[in-house]
Amino acid sequence: MANQVQISSNPALNTDTLQQTSLAGGCRLAPRYVQKQYSKLTSIIVGLNMADEISRQKFFEKNGFKMTNPYWAWSGVNEDKKLVLFNVWEHYKEKHNDKTRYIVLCDEWKHATESSKGFNDSERNINLVINGYYKLCIAIAEPTVQFAMPVAKEGEEVKIKHIRSSFYFICEVEKENGIYWATPITRVNV
Repeated sequence: MANQVQISSNPALNTDTLQQTSLAGGCRLAPRYVQKQYSKLTSIIVGLNMADEISRQKFFEKNGFKMTNPYWAWSGVNEDKKLVLFNVWEHYKEKHNDKTRYIVLCDEWKHATESSKGFNDSERNINLVINGYYKLCIAIAEPTVQFAMPVAKEGEEVKIKHIRSSFYFICEVEKENGIYWATPITRVNV
């Protein structure tokens, strides 16, 4: 009869067991080894899930970027490191010269909502980059549902599902036809 091992001290997982398994060449996976590997994998998965659950505001703060107002600001500034961070929509991207680039800011957004506070703040921040004082960074945001590009249509839901919070990119920026494009050049793991 095969040995069984409890794979977790978590009561919700106590019903699950692993049997000692025979591998090619007669080797056996020791229950302690299986439990150790399972624990490592569980820690990694929990860590990834926790990283995805951070709010946009907390992600900015954690990485030293100050937002003018967390409710309507789309960007933040890290004055010490001379960096500006924008959140960009995951699906607002295209291939350009064999590289992926993301929309950071679009002139059409100024009139896309009743309030232009977010646009004006972001325009001020992108100018810090354009004028050569700061570097541009982007954090990728996944929406709850994809919406029209580069401007959401009336009635389309525009909400963040989660921020990819384990990294951000330092980017090159260029403006083309009223759109500021960010091309990632360096990944910063956080």
